[in-house]
Amino acid sequence: MNNQKFNRIWAAYFSPTGNTKKIVTQIATTLSKKLDATLCRHNFTLPKSRHQYPEFADDDLVIFGTPVYAGRVPNLFLPYIASIPGNSAFAVPVVTYGARAFDDALIELRDTLESNKFRTIAGAALVGEHAFSRTLGAKRPNKFDMSEVDEFTENLYNKIISKNILAENIENHQAVKVDGEFPYRTHMRPKNAAGEFIKFLTIKPITDEKCTDCKICAKVCPTGAIPLDAVTTCTGKCIKCNACVKKCPEDAKHFVDVDYIFHKEELEELYTYAPREPKFFL
Repeated sequence: MNNQKFNRIWAAYFSPTGNTKKIVTQIATTLSKKLDATLCRHNFTLPKSRHQYPEFADDDLVIFGTPVYAGRVPNLFLPYIASIPGNSAFAVPVVTYGARAFDDALIELRDTLESNKFRTIAGAALVGEHAFSRTLGAKRPNKFDMSEVDEFTENLYNKIISKNILAENIENHQAVKVDGEFPYRTHMRPKNAAGEFIKFLTIKPITDEKCTDCKICAKVCPTGAIPLDAVTTCTGKCIKCNACVKKCPEDAKHFVDVDYIFHKEELEELYTYAPREPKFFL
């Protein structure tokens, strides 16, 4: 290991609607400049990107981000995340959530990275506009959030320099302390108006007559559920990330399921005005 400086700073993220990407990229870009290190990216949002693994080294620092789904790391992608070799690289787990709560997602991501032989040295949880809504966490992360991200990045830089992080003996490493519980709580399960659990996994978006077959929805779907040759259908697993809905230039994609709409409106009623500030851990 080069004990003098980091070789590479990585922005690694799963980010269907761009909130996590924005935060992770800003942290990584700033640190790469301040630490005079090469900036690298691993965007594993789309299916083809999850057929490969970056080769991290023990003088790399990885800013590793994912959105929160039902209070946890997205379970469909957890096997991929859990199979990325850390090779003793340093890491900063980052999660974004839609203004309800991040529950155990951050501690789960931290633990997963540690199990992969990453060395976590900091962590962050920030609000991003909720996947289901344009009012819940609207336009977040906003300027205030990003200024807080900048302050966190400066504090992280100072920690790296003052504690000579790169000289750490691997055997003496201690994972960063973050909020969350272990054993992890079960995933939050939505209910309908009758108080019954919703069969959420079966719900899929519909496409209306405004569709122009531009194929953007198929190209941004993180599960490959929308066929390029039949974009008005959804034949694969839908994780309700709403990338297809929010990135459609014609506003032709919608969720119309009654139980889905009830859950979305319930979240908006409960959490739109609930104060949720960024939380950082060093």
